[in-house]
Amino acid sequence: MAINYEQTRNLTHSAMTINDATPTTPKTLILPIMEGDLEWTANPSPSIIVMNRGVMSHRTAQPQVPVRGRFTAKYTEYMGKSLAGAAPSPLDAMLKQGNASTWLSTMLCGPYCFDLAFALSNPCSGAGTGVDQSEILTFLDCNLTSYTFREAVDYDRSACEFEALITQPTSARAGT
Repeated sequence: MAINYEQTRNLTHSAMTINDATPTTPKTLILPIMEGDLEWTANPSPSIIVMNRGVMSHRTAQPQVPVRGRFTAKYTEYMGKSLAGAAPSPLDAMLKQGNASTWLSTMLCGPYCFDLAFALSNPCSGAGTGVDQSEILTFLDCNLTSYTFREAVDYDRSACEFEALITQPTSARAGT
C-alpha cells in the first residue's frame, strides 16, 4: 500500500514575511502571527460574455485585476520600539515608517510597496519521503490599503488589507 505524504496544511505550518527591495540582502520582517489568517482573491483571466441578440456568443478579455488580500494577526505593537536596532512593527514595514524608514520600495516609481511572502511547510517532509518540503506564495509589489485594529478580551487583533501588482501570486517549491 502506498503511503500518502500529503497532508492539509494549517497555521502551524506557515510563516509570513514582509520584504523590501534592498539589493543583495533585502530587509525582512517575519510577521508575528501566532494566530490569524490570510485571505486573497485573484482573477488571472477576467472576461465577460458577449451577447448576440440575447444569446451567448463568446467571451472577451477584460482589463487585468490586481490580487487583493487581507490578513489578521494577534496585535503586537503599532510602532516598533524606539531602541537602536529594534525590529520594525508590521505596520512600520508596510508603511516605510519608524524602524523601517530606510526600507526601499519594490517599485521604482510611485507609492511605497513591499513584497509579502507566505511560506507553507509540508508536515510530512523529511529524509526519505520524496515530497516537497515547502511552498512559498509571493505577492509582489504590495501596497497597504487598510489597517484595522480591534480590541478584545482574549487578545487584540490587527487586520491588514493589501493590493498587489499581480493577477495571482507566484508559487515556488523548495526542497525538490
